[in-house]
Amino acid sequence: MTALTALSHRYWVLLLLWALRGGADILFLIHAYSLTQTAVPHQLLGRVITVTRVLTWSTASLGALLGGFVIAQTNQIALIYTVVGLLILGIAFTFFFTPLGHSEQFITKNNSS
Repeated sequence: MTALTALSHRYWVLLLLWALRGGADILFLIHAYSLTQTAVPHQLLGRVITVTRVLTWSTASLGALLGGFVIAQTNQIALIYTVVGLLILGIAFTFFFTPLGHSEQFITKNNSS
C-alpha cells in the first residue's frame, strides 16, 4: 500500500491507502506482540519487548531521516515511496521463508511440553 501511494493522484485514494496501511500496521503489531508474549518466558518479557521497541523505533527514525535527505537531494517523492513500499514487501516476503514466517509450529511445540 505504501508503494501504491506513489501512483495515486487523488486525495481520497491516498487517504484510503494510508488508512489501510495504518490498519495493517496495527494488526501486525498486535500479532507480533501476542506472539512475543506467547513465546518468551514471563521473566524476560519486559526486556525482550523493550529491545524490540528500541530496535524498531530507532530504525524508523533513521529511515525517515534518510528518506527526507534523499527527497531533498532528488525531489523524487513518488520514487522514494515506491522504493520503500517494495522494500517492505521484499522484507516481508523474505521473512516468510525463515522460521519466523512459520512460528506457529514452534509455539505449539513449546505449549504442549
